[in-house]
Amino acid sequence: MARKTKAGAQLTRQALLHAALAVFSRKGYATARLEDIAREAGVTRGAIYWHFSSKADLYAALVADASARLDQVIGSALAEGGGSFVESTRRVMVRMLAYLEEDETYCAVQSLLLLRTGADTDADPGRLQQVNEFQNKERELAEIMRAGVMVGQFRADLAPEVGARAMLAYLNGIMLQWLLAPDVFSIKASAPSLVDIYIRGIAASV
Repeated sequence: MARKTKAGAQLTRQALLHAALAVFSRKGYATARLEDIAREAGVTRGAIYWHFSSKADLYAALVADASARLDQVIGSALAEGGGSFVESTRRVMVRMLAYLEEDETYCAVQSLLLLRTGADTDADPGRLQQVNEFQNKERELAEIMRAGVMVGQFRADLAPEVGARAMLAYLNGIMLQWLLAPDVFSIKASAPSLVDIYIRGIAASV
């Protein structure tokens, strides 16, 4: 019985996150209400408070789930192994861009974060979590670049922290451009050529 109850609670939590994402995407974070989310999920407002303390807590959970999804994509790309540091970095970047078009939920969360939240202080905990996740990824990527510099695969004058920051800024800029006009180009199809522009800037000369 306890296992069923735990499983049921998890299903309810996921249903609430799905409903919150739909409402936030449709109305924007600032004007969305917990009543709207409860109605979307087909539950009472009290059911929301069983799982989340506030609208901001729901938002932060969406950010955390999206980050976990992306971590799995990055981890899978790195786990494939083989190739040089340059090739591994390229593979990670291509997968990150392609995933935005491949996964509807991840795409909706990124669109919410970049286009539908606005300067609402109520969402600050979620934004702070997003910044922390960004910094963690930056540190992880910097370590990969540092190792690549040491073995001569990345440019000797590449500062790993700067390279990692530039990589994430480049990817985020492409993602934002695509989210603003997804019908103009396929980010998945364009990913390899877009990534190669960045890779040529950090790879050591052959």
